[in-house]
Amino acid sequence: MILLTELIISVIRHRITNSAALGLFFLASLSATAGAQTPAPPVSAGVTAGASSTSPLLKPGRDPMQPIDSEYTRKIHEYTTEPFFLSSLVDYLPASATVPTPKAVLGDIAGAKDNLPYSKEVYTYMRMLEKASPRVKVFSIGRSEEGREMIAVAIASDELIANLDANKAKLAKLADPRTIGMNDATAAEIVSTVAPVYYITGTIHSSESGAPTALM
Repeated sequence: MILLTELIISVIRHRITNSAALGLFFLASLSATAGAQTPAPPVSAGVTAGASSTSPLLKPGRDPMQPIDSEYTRKIHEYTTEPFFLSSLVDYLPASATVPTPKAVLGDIAGAKDNLPYSKEVYTYMRMLEKASPRVKVFSIGRSEEGREMIAVAIASDELIANLDANKAKLAKLADPRTIGMNDATAAEIVSTVAPVYYITGTIHSSESGAPTALM
């Protein structure tokens, strides 16, 4: 998913990332999204509800009652060159009345042909998500060797986002069991309450032209 002579590399270094880096980390569950987990709203213009399924728990994919952004989903299929590049997990975009899509910044879907974003556009979008949802938090984590900002983005439930520091402290104890006296029972208790972190990095190399849009 995270996706060139010296000339191309130099162009991409300036055009896309300028050696800035972006990391996303998901807490507790990869199914947690920026939008609130509420019952599906009525279908409206540009939004299509999914087909029903007799056994939704038997296969991965979206909730069949979850509305989708039909225009964005159509463009995903239009811009994808071969159908085998898609699966039921990535061939659509959920619809939300409050959470913006990458179109709000790029003018088209992420990954559109001939549309490579600047790092500032990617960062702008991540901060738009943070303002739109309590499930997203953006961290400025330093500067690149060229002085450009690097960020990390946390995506989790409302509760986890509000308690990131407490969860971090628990994970630190598991990372260094000396802090809990090498006690297996204590470790097991922490494991039962702590949320794991799924970490995804991108744009750490300026020539990776697919990474910024993949993270969006």
